[in-house]
Amino acid sequence: MLHGRRGVAVTLFVFDVLAVEGLATTGRPYLTRRALLEALDVEGPRVRFVATFEDGDALFAAVCDRGLEGVVAKRERDPYRPGGRQWVKTKNRAPARFAEERDGVGRYARPSAEGRTFAARRNS
Repeated sequence: MLHGRRGVAVTLFVFDVLAVEGLATTGRPYLTRRALLEALDVEGPRVRFVATFEDGDALFAAVCDRGLEGVVAKRERDPYRPGGRQWVKTKNRAPARFAEERDGVGRYARPSAEGRTFAARRNS
């Protein structure tokens, strides 16, 4: 149930694993943790693995071409450190324009191969 409503399809996107069968994996590099995650065979209609990409420059160019916000990445060799931000975030500095504004919230929707992509921001 999502917000008390039945029938709302929700998909969990998984990108890391911190323990397997009760054993912590946090001291291992992300690349090792990712391989452990993929070996768990939990992906299905409602659980998906976040895609990984080898060519960061090409990925960022595609993100910008599609007007998306940016890229968030993890360093392959870093262990997991609780409480610390270990991601590298690169923003697209030419964000999409918002097509509609209602109640102080800008809304933008555009079609994509997977359906419609939505974004929203609260205007200050």
